Amino acid sequence: MVGLLSLLLSLLLLLLLLWLLWLLLLLLLLSLLLLLLLLLLLLLLLLLLSLLLNIAVVAVVVVNVVVVVVVAVVAVVAVVAVVAVVVVAVVAVAVVVVVAVVAVAVVVVAIVAVVEVGGVSSCCCCRCCCCRCCCCRCCSRSCCCCSRYCCRWVG
Repeated sequence: MVGLLSLLLSLLLLLLLLWLLWLLLLLLLLSLLLLLLLLLLLLLLLLLLSLLLNIAVVAVVVVNVVVVVVVAVVAVVAVVAVVAVVVVAVVAVAVVVVVAVVAVAVVVVAIVAVVEVGGVSSCCCCRCCCCRCCCCRCCSRSCCCCSRYCCRWVG
């Protein structure tokens, strides 16, 4: 009974860990979506800046310098965002591996506990009524010492 309860608890833990893994993957997808929104916002800002500079009729050199600086800033922000997403992905993979290893270990420990508890409780050692030898009555109805059929085991 303890082994089955342990197995059920370990399976419940495995389901909880899988649910946490699902939440982690959703977080990764959300971070990718935020990265895309950030890039779109930066591109919109770049277009707006270019439009304002064209409306103001600023010198061509100043426009080119500002556009180059803005593009460089956008590129740096994009690289930082990509590095952040890669770091989140690596951490997510590491968490997935750790969760999988822990889940497998918990299931193996629960199975071993069920087998050990089942092995201990499935055989009870009793004394033979003929020769008083201690035998496992679950393995055989006959005594392991005198080989007689034992009709009454003495606990």
